[in-house]
Amino acid sequence: MSEAPADRSEATPAALAALSDPTTGADLFGAPAGVEAAKQIADAATGNRVRSLGERIVELEALLHDQWDLLIGIIDSLEDGVFAKDLEGRYTLVNQADALGFNRSPERIIGLTDHSLFQVSEANRLREIDRRIIETGESQTYELNGITAGGEPSIYFVFKFPRHDRGGMISGVMGVARNITDLRKTEEELARYRDHLDELVEERAKEIETSNRLALRSNRLASLGSLADGLSHEIRGPIASIIAKAEEIQAREGVIGKGSEVQHCLSSILRDARKCDSIVEGISRFAGSKGETPVTCDLVPVVERTRRKLMTEAGKLNGSIHLELDRDVPHLRIVPDEIEQALTCVVRNALQSRFEGARVVIRTASCDEGVRITVRDNGPGISDLDNRHMFDPFYSSRHKVGSIGLGLSLAHGIVRSHGGTVDVEGRLGEGTVVTIVLPK
Repeated sequence: MSEAPADRSEATPAALAALSDPTTGADLFGAPAGVEAAKQIADAATGNRVRSLGERIVELEALLHDQWDLLIGIIDSLEDGVFAKDLEGRYTLVNQADALGFNRSPERIIGLTDHSLFQVSEANRLREIDRRIIETGESQTYELNGITAGGEPSIYFVFKFPRHDRGGMISGVMGVARNITDLRKTEEELARYRDHLDELVEERAKEIETSNRLALRSNRLASLGSLADGLSHEIRGPIASIIAKAEEIQAREGVIGKGSEVQHCLSSILRDARKCDSIVEGISRFAGSKGETPVTCDLVPVVERTRRKLMTEAGKLNGSIHLELDRDVPHLRIVPDEIEQALTCVVRNALQSRFEGARVVIRTASCDEGVRITVRDNGPGISDLDNRHMFDPFYSSRHKVGSIGLGLSLAHGIVRSHGGTVDVEGRLGEGTVVTIVLPK
């Protein structure tokens, strides 16, 4: 298209002359020459306006391109992914951060749909989200799993919202995707720390509970020890005198008559007096060490002596005691008589777990702490209540059969005085295992 005259000065001379010469006898709107001149002037003005409008359009296009490049530059500089889709789900805008999540350049994503970038199930999910946004005009948030350029799994938090045209109609969707992989890792690590802390707190609470229970038991044992000193001096003397006198009278069969009622009464007195003496002797052990010096010795002979001492009692109960001994266990620094007394209490308790037919197995083995001794029986097991009070003095589930409830308490006190531990495990109907650990 050729250029039009820029202004009136560029109109033809004939036209200007026709307008300015009064001898033509024509006015501007009537004479043929005047009309032609006016037309040329109008054409010149119109061409000028067209050229000015074209130049303005070029300027605006250049400005628009500059603004668009600036906008794209800003979007590409963002750490979050930014994208836009049309109504058919085709990508129309993708910044560098979003393209990085696909390990592609933005140009290779423009025009594609999610079905070209994701697995079918995931693409269907994303398309359904887009559909809801387009239909309702409401934004949506969700998490999206991806792969980094290095092949590592990543997690994105996506905020997606409707895109509107100039008429206010929804023309697609836009979204912002933020990589929250490090945040999730931090949350998982914090959760692990929290779980570990909960475990530590629970473990510490159990330790405190155990310590408090042991402290309470130690206080009780200390009180019993103080009481035992008085009992030994004030009670055992009179008991010993009663036993001696009753035995002396009982020996005079010629005076009281063998098998007489008096003889039966004396036997009852002797039995009860000896029982009282045994109780006082057991309580007195809670007073602590009797001053005996520990010696380094082999534990195996101590276990064997314990078995021999209780074999007669086991026979009366139609029971048995079996040994499974590791003869290579390290020697320990102990008071042999006290450890033998502790084992006697534990094994006797196991033999009495059944009215008859108890089978007791004593096993020794080396362990990190020193030597482990286990005493296992085939009794009825123990209840939770019995387990909680197992080492309490005078607590027994067999009071009806004559148990006074000092055996395990005594064993516990002796073992602890040697720096060891006593644990009891058992369930109803499954027998009981008592484990003694003595330190090196």
